[in-house]
Amino acid sequence: MSDDLFLDPWRRLLDGLGSDPWPELAGSGFLDLLRPESEGGAGLDLSGLFPLAFEAGRRPRAPRVLPTILARLADPKALDCPDAEPVLTAGGVAPALARALCAACDATLMAGAVDALQAMTLDYASTRRQF
Repeated sequence: MSDDLFLDPWRRLLDGLGSDPWPELAGSGFLDLLRPESEGGAGLDLSGLFPLAFEAGRRPRAPRVLPTILARLADPKALDCPDAEPVLTAGGVAPALARALCAACDATLMAGAVDALQAMTLDYASTRRQF
């Protein structure tokens, strides 16, 4: 599967979210990407989550989708979760594993933000006109 086919629905969803994104996100099924198919999720593995985290990081106003996706592994009703680590540990995930999962997602979000900043910088440098 091409990355664009995989990421395009995610990009469209993130770009089209309104002021209260959570009902649309919950209805889209994206919040349950990591949950097993037998539990109503998509059964995506962590390696598939990171391109989505990168794209979310490229958007400065994206809601806290990634921590919520992680939190829903332990609490299927979690919405707008600022920090998934306590939800994961309360749900029985070992604290070290919960911390590592959250750190990996945070790092990928930051990489997406840096990529967006680099693109803006290159665009500015190539179009800037001196007075």
